Amino acid sequence: MPKNNGEKDVAYFGKNSDREPGEIQVVEYYPHNERKGSIRATYTEVEYNGDVNAVVISRPIWMWGAEMGFNEFGVAIGNEAIFTKRKFGELLLS
Repeated sequence: MPKNNGEKDVAYFGKNSDREPGEIQVVEYYPHNERKGSIRATYTEVEYNGDVNAVVISRPIWMWGAEMGFNEFGVAIGNEAIFTKRKFGELLLS
């Protein structure tokens, strides 16, 4: 994963999970590889073709994907709950 090379432009990312205190949070590492095909997500099938970057992710045990994490290039992600009164539309990647 990204190494601190001593430069001053290093960024740090921290985030708490938005989950209940007793909910299990899994931390996983997936190495860089090349894949073709598809994978089953929580509610849909996702196709991919080519390079897959190395990642460290954190997620609830029941969920596919990541609630927070970072890749081998230092790109970090973290979800945030957004509440709305709008009605649900077509299901997208979840």
